[in-house]
Amino acid sequence: MDDILTQPESPMPFAQRNIEFVLIACLVLVLGAAAHQRNLVWDNDISLWSDVVQKSPNKARPHNNLGNSCGEHGLYDKGVSELKEAIRLNPHYPKAHYNLGLSYYKKGFSDKAIVEYDKAIQLNPSYADAYVNLGVVYKDKGLIDEAIEHYKKVLELKPCDPKYIPAYVNLGIALREKGLIDEAILQYQKVVELKPNDALARNDLGVCYFEKGWVDRAISQFKIAIRMNQSYADAHYNLGVAYGSKGQYDLAFKEIRKARELSSKNRWESMLKETKIPSKGHK
Repeated sequence: MDDILTQPESPMPFAQRNIEFVLIACLVLVLGAAAHQRNLVWDNDISLWSDVVQKSPNKARPHNNLGNSCGEHGLYDKGVSELKEAIRLNPHYPKAHYNLGLSYYKKGFSDKAIVEYDKAIQLNPSYADAYVNLGVVYKDKGLIDEAIEHYKKVLELKPCDPKYIPAYVNLGIALREKGLIDEAILQYQKVVELKPNDALARNDLGVCYFEKGWVDRAISQFKIAIRMNQSYADAHYNLGVAYGSKGQYDLAFKEIRKARELSSKNRWESMLKETKIPSKGHK
């Protein structure tokens, strides 16, 4: 078989090499400038979604995401405007209604927030986060029964889901305020089962035990809460009250002094005004 002979390559002319070098250099500069511009645009999520909205003004999702980002940065008026636009473009968009409700709540417009959360649930009856937030709003308004109803719905939809531990805690707080201590204890016990290191839940469970007259159990929970968070003033205070109820005054004064050291003036005065052991919740 004959060998295939190839013609040797001739050297590239100097001028052509220079032209190709210039073209490559220009391309690098253009690509670098484009990358820099993208970095400026994407410097934060507000810039990113503003850029997307500018390029796709008739799509609901970019307006929703921009509105949500504005809300996360405290720009509630701008966020509300963008979320309303998202809903105008797509009235059947549950996330936009949810985010609008959240922005209204943060602006202090509880009734408007309720309307938007309800719309989100109408569009998506399994929207657990909307039920959580409705429970919080109702609790803030003093509508405890309505809050309990919505927290229970969350736990029906998301049983044993650690993400929704705040719903268990808030339900426990609401039940305790209604005087349903046994039911509240069940909720807090579920929390510490799902998240054993939750100091807030340990403290609140201790409060419930104390109100049942189970002082030793209460002391045990307050100690666990303090072990998890040594700066937890409420748990120190509650532990001091519990020791005092047993006549262990040296231990009681020690814990109450520690609570005083850790508390702001306003928080300390609030503690002293409490007729029962104070309790904090999650939101």
